[in-house]
Amino acid sequence: MGKQEDGFGLHADAVNGLAAVFANCKSQVDDIRKFMSPVGATKDDFGKTWADDSGKTFMECMDKLNQDLSHLAEHLGDISTKLVAGTKLTVSTDNDALNSVNGLQDELAGRPVALPQSPRTINK
Repeated sequence: MGKQEDGFGLHADAVNGLAAVFANCKSQVDDIRKFMSPVGATKDDFGKTWADDSGKTFMECMDKLNQDLSHLAEHLGDISTKLVAGTKLTVSTDNDALNSVNGLQDELAGRPVALPQSPRTINK
């Protein structure tokens, strides 16, 4: 489905494809986080440097990197979700507009039009 107006086009399939790319990126970042956490390095892996601040600094940096990856994955997922939601909203709006136009055409052609029921009563 595509909508073209004033040079702007919406192609739902393309937007959904882009959303799938972001969802795939989120999945890959989640896989990286699982691989990195928990850090498997021990004192024996670093020797004497582990005893001083280098080991502590390494662990802190790995933790911060893991937190950043977590936020990145969250944002990638949000982008994907919002792209899909926007496409669904646009398609729904397009359908509503088409139904309204069809209703007006029917009315102008003299055919009876089923109007939605209103909770208000009009007094004459």
